Amino acid sequence: MLAIAAACFLAGLAVHPAARETIAGKLSYTKNPHLDVAVRVRVLNGLLQERYPEASGERISRHDNWDALDRLASCLETNTCTGSERKVLLLSSYHFGRSEAGANGGEEVWARSMISAFHHLNYTILYAWGSMDTLFIYQSIPEMVTAVLWEQAEWGRCIRRNESNYLEMDKEEKQPSPWQTGTHACIQSENFPHGIPHWKSFQFFFWADTTVPLGGKWMLSPEDYDAFRGDKPGHTYLGYSIEKRCDMYPTFTDREHRALILAKHAEYFEEKHNYFHGLLGPARDAVRPTRNDKGEEVPFVFISTADNAGDKIDAAGVETVGMKAQREWTEILARSKALLGIGHPMLSPSPYYALCMGVPFINPIYSWDTEHPDDRSKWATQQDALRFTEEPYVYHVRGHDQDGLRDALQRAADTPIPRYIPPHMRFEAVVERVRKFVETDWHAEARAYVADHYKNATEWQYLAMDEPAEPLHLRGKNV
Repeated sequence: MLAIAAACFLAGLAVHPAARETIAGKLSYTKNPHLDVAVRVRVLNGLLQERYPEASGERISRHDNWDALDRLASCLETNTCTGSERKVLLLSSYHFGRSEAGANGGEEVWARSMISAFHHLNYTILYAWGSMDTLFIYQSIPEMVTAVLWEQAEWGRCIRRNESNYLEMDKEEKQPSPWQTGTHACIQSENFPHGIPHWKSFQFFFWADTTVPLGGKWMLSPEDYDAFRGDKPGHTYLGYSIEKRCDMYPTFTDREHRALILAKHAEYFEEKHNYFHGLLGPARDAVRPTRNDKGEEVPFVFISTADNAGDKIDAAGVETVGMKAQREWTEILARSKALLGIGHPMLSPSPYYALCMGVPFINPIYSWDTEHPDDRSKWATQQDALRFTEEPYVYHVRGHDQDGLRDALQRAADTPIPRYIPPHMRFEAVVERVRKFVETDWHAEARAYVADHYKNATEWQYLAMDEPAEPLHLRGKNV
């Protein structure tokens, strides 16, 4: 009956924004709060399907929203939702959608791992694209949204939205039609109490900067920056695991006598980016050759998957086979004897894939304390999170050190390793960190931060505002 009741007034809601003022009346027939929320969930699902009937490419996950909302409404109607199902995580970074569409950048690898952990813990996840898409979903079921995981740019747009710029913002977001009436805003404030609270807003951010007024805990990070950065940004470390994806591929005992160079683009071989510029050829030639089954001598070689096959790069003698799909790249990696970093990309997941495939990583050091050169806490490397990992898994070589590079390549070629996954990157470790994040009382944390950091000054109280007692729609008002 509830599904029918919801469907009966969906059309009126969708045709004209002002019709939303009648939502409170439509919902008032039931005294059961579970059913009130269930109707709102079904209304939201219907409106999203009408607003975005087609979804493809990196936005294909819009279809996942429909299924997630249907499951949520069904368990609400029967009062069988688990505690975790009632926690809605609103994924407002495009990296989540891109990860589900098959992208494999560092942010997408992290996002894919987060999604796996959310599913494992049975949380309800919804995807959003753009600040107003996020607000629309949030205002429909605010009491169920535990956290909004923002892309930094979209969080900034939500903060900036006001009466003077909203029309241009709507054009940029490519909304199918303007829908916000009344106050034009997005983030919660005294003038817009039904906006998205700061204390529910977390930035899904790959780097160590802190760009939110509530401090580092509201920055979600893929690496434990406090463990290897002197400034200790205090971010909420969630991390990621490639364990399940890596285990899909076999390792090999019979490997090619070569190293795969970690570089996504040909420009990474240029002198301004390459800490081994001019050294690759001599270091390669210094590695002892091996012999094949016929007894023939096989020289050590370098292979690159940067950009396009045959592209000219600033490194003589490196075979360029071009960018590959994930499966093919992983097999090239797994059949190599080493993954060689030359400086960029920084903090890439690829060294973790290498270790998981039984391939050691050569990690260039580009900065160190000259008085204490072996003090790893003072190093800056291409993959800083691995700077404390020892040989034979990771070989650390100072930039522009030809002898060090040659020796590391030789030792890596001579010393096979088994699969290795750092303990903090096991899937169960990620799941526990995600569980702790979602179950934390972030409202209490925000109040404590405002009291401690801002001395409870009046002008900062908006960061830890209470949510209105009733959702916007139940107050008989539209957005």
